[in-house]
Order: sequence, then C-alpha cells, then structure tokens
Amino acid sequence: MGKQKNRRYMSSGGLAFSEEKDMKKLSKMAEKGWILHSFAPMGYTLRKSNPRHLIYSLDYQYVPKEELEDYYDVFRAGGWQPVCSEGNMHIFSAAPGTRPIYTDRSTVVEKYKQAKGLIGKAVVFLFAVTIILYAATAVFFPDSTADHEVVFWIRMLPVIFLFPALLTWLAYQVRIGRQKG
Repeated sequence: MGKQKNRRYMSSGGLAFSEEKDMKKLSKMAEKGWILHSFAPMGYTLRKSNPRHLIYSLDYQYVPKEELEDYYDVFRAGGWQPVCSEGNMHIFSAAPGTRPIYTDRSTVVEKYKQAKGLIGKAVVFLFAVTIILYAATAVFFPDSTADHEVVFWIRMLPVIFLFPALLTWLAYQVRIGRQKG
C-alpha cells in the first residue's frame, strides 16, 4: 500500500495531439512533487519526490540500445536529462530557462516527420492485416450467416487499431503543415 501512495498515473492526451499540453502538465506536477518516472499505457507514471521546477521535452528517434548513452550525452551537453524512453520516444527534463531542444521550424518538422514515418509503417501494416483478414474470412466463411459475429470481430479487430493509428498519422501531418506554415 505504501508504494501506491508514492506513485501516480497521469493520462496523456495523445502525444500526436497534445504534446505541448502534456509536457506543461508534467511540469506542473513536478512543482507539486510528482516527478515523471516512465511511460505508462496511454499516459505516464509519476513518483512522489521533492517539488521541483522542471520543463520537459520530447524527442522521437530510433536509437539502437548500444547507442542510447551517446544519444543521451548529446542532450546532457545541452542541459537536458533523460527521464524515460519507450521505443522511439524519449522524454527529457531540464531547469526552466534551458535552451529548447528544438529551436527552429526545420528541426521541429524533422521531429514530426520521424514520428509520422514510424506511425505510417503501423498504418500500412494494420491496413494490410485488415485486407488479409477480410479476404481470409471470405474464403473460410463463405456463408457467414452461421458465424456472423465471429466474422465481424475477426474483420473489425485490426480496424479498431487502424483508425486511431490513422488519426495519429494525420495529426502529425497537420503539425508538419503548421510548422511549414
């Protein structure tokens, strides 16, 4: 029970949709003594600590495990401390007033292109799985009246993941368009 009092979950608005809002909310939580610890499903895990004034920033990069420390060192040199990483997403913290990780539009565009490219691969994969499952159910269940519910869910399962992935891809596309202005 004591452990739970030292941990808290904070939901995310979805990094493609509300990255800046999430980072500001994490900063406000740090001022209350809840420091970002890790990514969690659809959010973050915070740990109780001394209140701190921190700003947070997100970077999207695929970094092989053996190169992770070198990658972190680049950010450390700019005053940013690695907080947590999950896949290609890395969150860093720094003292207020630290020079931002991204200082011009071209680097921000590259950041979102990285994220869009990775989610784009997921969209293509999920679309292919949707087509394959639709075709497979048509072959294996030609008269789907007996197993209508089963066929429906086999066909819908990848769509349940495809739709949010596609919206996320579109959100990054909009962000890129806004930055290019």
